[in-house]
Amino acid sequence: MKERMETLEEKVARVLKEEVVVVPCDPRWPKMYEQERLHLLSSLPTDLMKRIEHFGSTAVPGLSAKPIVDILVEVTSLDETKLIIAPILEA
Repeated sequence: MKERMETLEEKVARVLKEEVVVVPCDPRWPKMYEQERLHLLSSLPTDLMKRIEHFGSTAVPGLSAKPIVDILVEVTSLDETKLIIAPILEA
């Protein structure tokens, strides 16, 4: 059974309820990124990935940020990514 997709209005309402917390720079963020990068490299088909990058405020040394390590995976094909990588990440 396919899950119902959240409407824009529902998403906005949910996000507005979320508490935003900004914390001082955590020296563990780069290591957390590196661990996740290695996990992605071992879990995903490397022929579809071009690069994996740590971006956002947690990637800037010394900068306070929301404690969420943002990772960008550049892929060679969006269609193949939807077909092959998305199910792996969802699992």
